[in-house]
Amino acid sequence: MARPSKYSQEIADRLCEALMQGKSLRSACKQEGMPPFQTVLRWLASGDPKYRGFHEQYTRAREVQAEVWADEMVDIADSATDSQSANAARVRVDTRKWVAAKLLPKKYGDRVAISGVEGDAPLEVVVKHIGAVQSACADTENRG
Repeated sequence: MARPSKYSQEIADRLCEALMQGKSLRSACKQEGMPPFQTVLRWLASGDPKYRGFHEQYTRAREVQAEVWADEMVDIADSATDSQSANAARVRVDTRKWVAAKLLPKKYGDRVAISGVEGDAPLEVVVKHIGAVQSACADTENRG
């Protein structure tokens, strides 16, 4: 059976549901009746207004997917029973952490704090006005 390449809301719903269940887009596209992976990427990259709703739906589905993967991390880590399964679990957890940080950086991304010497309060940027710059601005105002 030929794979569909025409966009429909039914296909969009099925793709996004698969993502929200934690499946990758590649695996979702391998399901029967789904369009090829490259076709979905073209829909997402298109500026065509008919795909705007899909783009928004896809974005929300990816956000839910990040939550699903974050939730799975505890179960994956708890499933390790020996050093070999612990290494496999670590790879699975690290992958999910990385993707969750990219999909929802405000929630799962690294937070970078810039501080002063040896953990002092955050650095303060002080802008000093140089007399020459102030004079130049004043001269410009007086001419106008």
